[in-house]
Amino acid sequence: MEQLATTEKRVWTKDINSNQWHTLVAGTLGWGLDAFDQTIYSFTIISLIAEWNITTVETGVAATAMMAASAVGGVLFGWLSDRIGRMKVLTITILMYGCLTGVCALSTNIWMLVAFRALTGLGLGGEWSAGSALISETFPAEHRGKALGIMQAGYAIGGILAAAFGGMIVENFGWRWIFVVGALPAFLVFYVRRNVPESQVWLDYQAKKKAGIVDQEEKPKAKLGAIYIPKIIVGILFASFICSYSWPMGTFMATYLATPVDGGGAGQTITHASQLQISLFVGALIGYIVFGYVADKIGRKKTFIIWMIPAIVVSMCQVYFATISLTLYIVFAFLNGIFGTGMIAGFGPILNEMFPTNLRGFAAGLCYNSGRGVASAMVTFVGYMFLFYPMRVVLMACPLLIIGAMIMMIFIRESKGIDVSKI
Repeated sequence: MEQLATTEKRVWTKDINSNQWHTLVAGTLGWGLDAFDQTIYSFTIISLIAEWNITTVETGVAATAMMAASAVGGVLFGWLSDRIGRMKVLTITILMYGCLTGVCALSTNIWMLVAFRALTGLGLGGEWSAGSALISETFPAEHRGKALGIMQAGYAIGGILAAAFGGMIVENFGWRWIFVVGALPAFLVFYVRRNVPESQVWLDYQAKKKAGIVDQEEKPKAKLGAIYIPKIIVGILFASFICSYSWPMGTFMATYLATPVDGGGAGQTITHASQLQISLFVGALIGYIVFGYVADKIGRKKTFIIWMIPAIVVSMCQVYFATISLTLYIVFAFLNGIFGTGMIAGFGPILNEMFPTNLRGFAAGLCYNSGRGVASAMVTFVGYMFLFYPMRVVLMACPLLIIGAMIMMIFIRESKGIDVSKI
């Protein structure tokens, strides 16, 4: 046992070269800033409702617009990354969503904000497609789950920063300034351009294609028609169930906490409501990394099942105890971070390992971001249901969607240890 631990430590710390670490750092930072961008919007909802005299339905539409656009961006930029390279697309998308987040501060009504958030979403969706494909093709199979788990952990770090400072910025300086701060990710492109190399797997495939070694049957359209359409459908459904559970809770939890008690909420200030979310993201930070390690040990499917079952229970408890005991809320939010949010770390390996190099960016991006697109509609639907049912009841129903994802696992092949260059 001691020898195995030593070997694992040696492999992980010494057998990963500097290019692989730079790739992981870029993907992690990009995804973390993506999370910051998504999370800060939830802290503006209370202010937008008061300033523009709108309801949760309209604020839900703004969230929906961004997530629906992220689905389009994931597909578009995923397709583009298969053609011009992962690193180039990663650079374009980070610059795009960083700059457009800053533009959101100029909004004068909800529909202008909807338009700007939609444009921002294009870049957000594309960043995951390019970044996860780049890391999947750069890291060795035995450490791919760990690497993508660490990349996903960047989401928790971005969420922690947003939760720690988002509500405070909104309460003290106004909601526009949170979007100004959200424009900072644009500067990450300098690091990416300077330090991150293109995927060697992608370069090798392009060289074979140019030399005529790639057979006609391996071209994208033939692959999609013959084999991969069923896999794409299953991948879309799988991602849709998990995202449709997670996104509405993430969008409206701060609103639920900051809504007055007589309105069915917890009666917290927006600053306190945002800071209460820190426990969720701390749990997610742990959950993402641990999920990656476990998935490399026992496989992707088994790890998902282990995470999904407690996720249903703890996420319901998080919502239930928000208006009863903040101490218990913090505990269950932490556990929901580990299990409910943490299992999203599995999207990177399981989706990228389903498809070949010439389709990986497009198909994996299509699956994940279509899931986000479906979830975007669920956000608007949940905001609409708040008009008829208590927030607690609606939010507690969301985790039941995980059952659908568990059913989809039946149709997904285990891919632990697979060589992505030979799919």
